[in-house]
Amino acid sequence: MTRTERAVQNNSIAAGLLGALLVLAPTLALADDAADPNGPEAPATILAGQIRQQGHPCDKSLSASRDPTLSTAHQPVWILVCSNATYQISVRADQAASVEVIGGGQ
Repeated sequence: MTRTERAVQNNSIAAGLLGALLVLAPTLALADDAADPNGPEAPATILAGQIRQQGHPCDKSLSASRDPTLSTAHQPVWILVCSNATYQISVRADQAASVEVIGGGQ
């Protein structure tokens, strides 16, 4: 892969993540652990708020990381670790996230 192709791929991934975060941004108000929405916990806070809004329990969001093996440029997949469960979340623009429980609490 050339440097230009990598740059385009990285820009696509960044744009997808930004788009997903912008779509989910209104859920920040629902996240009870949103101490600093601009801090490193922002993706976990945003995703936790989204799944809570969809009826899934997340007592306290601990971390969120993008799964590079399952994600595509237009559909990021995140692993959200909450104190009571671990979720795999597929984020789609203008749609509810697809949420799957993949583990118990920490």
